[in-house]
Amino acid sequence: MAMSGYRQQVQLQSAVLGMAMSGYRQQVQLQSTVLGMAMSGYRQQVQSTVLGMAMSGYRQQVQLQSTVLGMAMSGYRQQVQLQSTVLGMAMSGSRSSSSLQYWGWLCQATGSRPSSSLQYWGWLCQATGSRPSSSLQYWGWLCQATGSRPSSSLQYWGWLCQATGSRPGSSLQYWGWLCQATGSRPSSSLQYWGWLRHTTGSRPSSSLQYWGWLCQATGSRSSSSLQYWGWPCQAAGPAPVYSTGDGYVRLQAAGPAPVCSTGDGYVRLQAAGPAPVYSTGDGYVRLQAAGPAPVCSTGDGYVRLQAAGPAPVYSTGDGYVRLQAAGPAPVYSTGDGYVRLQAAGPAPVCSTGDGYVRLQAAGPAPVYSTGDGYVRLQAAGPVYSTGDGYVRLQAAGPAPVYSTGDGYVRLQAAGPAPVYSTGDGYVRQQVQLQSAVLGMAMSGYRQQAQLQSAVLGMAIV
Repeated sequence: MAMSGYRQQVQLQSAVLGMAMSGYRQQVQLQSTVLGMAMSGYRQQVQSTVLGMAMSGYRQQVQLQSTVLGMAMSGYRQQVQLQSTVLGMAMSGSRSSSSLQYWGWLCQATGSRPSSSLQYWGWLCQATGSRPSSSLQYWGWLCQATGSRPSSSLQYWGWLCQATGSRPGSSLQYWGWLCQATGSRPSSSLQYWGWLRHTTGSRPSSSLQYWGWLCQATGSRSSSSLQYWGWPCQAAGPAPVYSTGDGYVRLQAAGPAPVCSTGDGYVRLQAAGPAPVYSTGDGYVRLQAAGPAPVCSTGDGYVRLQAAGPAPVYSTGDGYVRLQAAGPAPVYSTGDGYVRLQAAGPAPVCSTGDGYVRLQAAGPAPVYSTGDGYVRLQAAGPVYSTGDGYVRLQAAGPAPVYSTGDGYVRLQAAGPAPVYSTGDGYVRQQVQLQSAVLGMAMSGYRQQAQLQSAVLGMAIV
């Protein structure tokens, strides 16, 4: 076994390879040969046969009663009692406690910043070698130790340090890029997934469920370059709506109107035949595919609707939906393929106009969203609201999905599973449905759609 330019030759009669990890000791009875491997400032002393191998300019001292294979990293010594074979890696000179959930590569032993090839899933050591505090739930790249603003390539999923190096308040649930500490308006390249602070620095009221771009504190509308999926600015003028006789109001659109309002500024889409899009009864829109799914995942947590045939709701050619409304309307096209809603005040349940789904559940819900645009399916399990529109999971028994205790959700794959890394620290799950359930959770409601042909997979993070 060659390591760091060294060569090790060992004849093992019973063949025991011990690898030390995390404060444990491994003792293996070898009848003949003792394999010693020196790493990082330690020396190995072996009473029987000592094979010393220097790595990284360090020497290792280990006293092996029978056979001890010790691997020291970052000046730290790990002793592990392994029954079979365990590979342990020490993190930044500190010993990883059992409470830390390691999901990928830990910070290098040198304390240097991890390379782009490292997949971080949990606690990431800072570039200085210091460990993040236990209260912070790290889900991606953490702000650098220098306090500099993270580059656009960093995918933030949790607590993001402000550009000034200050930490966001514990009361705010951060789901994406937060407004910078300077109060400046975020650039168009920033993707907002959750609570956005106003440009004035004031916080949106707790009653408002923000799911997309929020109107700026100045009242100005966001530029057309911003990707709108949520609450846009109000439309000016009265809306050409009329009653359908069943408590709903329909939009006065050109041609047969498969688009109707629920009476509070939200949209219900009803096409010919089974309604792939309909209201949940609280003014929100839910998608349900029938047959070949015109509703599909874009791969980044958004849902695109591909309308078939001429209709006031039609495809813009890129998978998005435009409304062909006549005159001012509470539902209208922004001219760039997106849809704006005219809200009649705050809603108790988050808007799905941005492709996201938020639960403010009053009880367990089998289908729910993690709040970041991805939909997760859980057959039976207590899913409850955190009181601010986010969802926490309280797993009963072993479960691949569990709560981190702060409203975020982690996936833990057991055995081969369609849970894989996207290469940027996210977890996506490819759900293949044969009879097929397309579930988008809203207000604790579950939707089941039978797909006869298409298999619709929705990615989760």
